[in-house]
Amino acid sequence: MLLLILVAAVSGALVSILPTWEVAYFANLALHPLLGLAAAVWVAVYMRRHLPGWMVALCTLAAAAGGALIPPPYALPTVAVVHLVLAPFLLRGPAWVAGVLLYGAWQVCLASGMGQLMELQRGGSADVASAHLTASVAACVGLVALMALVHRRSLLRIAPAALLVVAVGAGHALWPSAEWSVRLDSIDLTSPRIAPDAALPPDAFSLQASCEDCHADAVHSAALSAHAISTRTPHYGKVQALVAEEVGPDAPAACDACHAPQALLGNDDEDGLMCTGCHLARGTAERDGATWLEVSLPAHVSLFFDAQGREHPPGGRGAAAIRLSPLRHAAAFSAPVLSEDTFCLSCHRDQIAPSVTAGLQPIRCAECHLQGDDHFMPGANAALTRHADAPDSAARLLSWISGEEAVRVRGWEYLWIVRDEEDEVPTSTVWLTLFHEDLTTARRGESYDFRVQSSNVGAPHDFPSGDYSLSEAWLDLTVTDARGTVLFATPGPGPGGVLEPGAVRLGGALLDASGQPIERYRVWTVTEKRTDGVIPGGRHRNDDFSVEIPPDAEGPLSIRGTWRYRKMSPDFAQWAYGPSEEIPVIALGRLSHEVKLR
Repeated sequence: MLLLILVAAVSGALVSILPTWEVAYFANLALHPLLGLAAAVWVAVYMRRHLPGWMVALCTLAAAAGGALIPPPYALPTVAVVHLVLAPFLLRGPAWVAGVLLYGAWQVCLASGMGQLMELQRGGSADVASAHLTASVAACVGLVALMALVHRRSLLRIAPAALLVVAVGAGHALWPSAEWSVRLDSIDLTSPRIAPDAALPPDAFSLQASCEDCHADAVHSAALSAHAISTRTPHYGKVQALVAEEVGPDAPAACDACHAPQALLGNDDEDGLMCTGCHLARGTAERDGATWLEVSLPAHVSLFFDAQGREHPPGGRGAAAIRLSPLRHAAAFSAPVLSEDTFCLSCHRDQIAPSVTAGLQPIRCAECHLQGDDHFMPGANAALTRHADAPDSAARLLSWISGEEAVRVRGWEYLWIVRDEEDEVPTSTVWLTLFHEDLTTARRGESYDFRVQSSNVGAPHDFPSGDYSLSEAWLDLTVTDARGTVLFATPGPGPGGVLEPGAVRLGGALLDASGQPIERYRVWTVTEKRTDGVIPGGRHRNDDFSVEIPPDAEGPLSIRGTWRYRKMSPDFAQWAYGPSEEIPVIALGRLSHEVKLR
């Protein structure tokens, strides 16, 4: 019995750590559940010699049925409760305590293993696989401890198996895999984008169809994202053509490194960032004044390619291997760096400055922009969704910007969150709040002074963020009397969409070597970033105004305001699309206040 348990345990260890998913792996993967079931039968037979048959049958039935029939979150607790109820009958004295506890642990292993087999039909579950691995390791450790107490000679039988597992584990750690780096910067456009220049599958960065069967929701939302559609806009093509004209024919690869890395491998797919464009990442590094994305090709990724390196979704055998080993699959395609700000900033560092906060850990990019399995990754670039001719993406983006979607983060929440009356789960999101404050009393025939306080309560980064050569925000504020007469209005866009002098504006400019703002998105000529005004995350700004109130004005005064934001400058839109192109403008924050006249 001990030998059978040991073989089953070693088989499970090899499932977890074998470096490749070739013939030997699949053979072991098929053998492991058979060994586990055989070991379970031997354990039941052994316990039958010492316990009434009904007890053994009930425990085993609870384990098997619990794993096969009960949903994963409740299966293991059910098995544990059954054994807890039977414990007074099972424990016939101190000598039985360890043995029965190990028997119960083995039943939990059986339940979690059955659950994992059932998950094969339901698409796989990392939680169930993790529970099975944890229960199995705990049972093996307990078995070793028991043998150390009552049968030390048996430990000698375990040593070779332990050495085998250690050797395979070390081999896995040292197993060679294709590794390379991708240079991500928009200044030095002549340096190679990939180092070293390895012979990689042309579809390495563009796997997506292979992911859809198991990750349909994530793939669907990712396909709507700005990441996926950014290369479809005509202005992206015009900028690339300008880069090639002014810098050289190879320079557009600098754009592709972030927007469509598959193009670096000769894949001419028109889509932008795809699944493995992110999920092959292993880390980031700063070298030569640029950010390098460290990428590796997992050993089992061959399941997704044909002999020519083109995407070939895994067949039934490959899909079964992934579903039975979801932890290995997750480890291969979901490195910890994916949830770190350094990963996001490797492409977005020129658009969004990293948050620097003393004390509490600030919210990370992925906590807001990656909600669960939703890979839409929303932002505020309404111009992109419009010009990419992606109405579904545009509708989803406007829903996010307007606050209709609740953003949930772990840890401390922001103050201004709308909650449902029946429970305290956030139902919407507030990005900016605007408040009014009287500085003087509003009287007819006199000057009335007031303040508008704008607070960035929803984003941990600056508002506005993004590229200052394209994005800007301005305060749209009006004061009217009861008859609708406009007494005061802040300047806004004038002819050609350019903001008029005196506009309350946020943003800045990207400057070239001569100190002039860049044109036509020539980011490769930028030497300085000038910030004219922003609202940092969690902070506010005050804007003071003065209104001359006519003697015949009728009260009350109505003060209405909002921040207008656009992600494309008028000069760039005119160059890319012509003078008649309409730039999408979004509204953030609302002020609605009535002032009594004296």
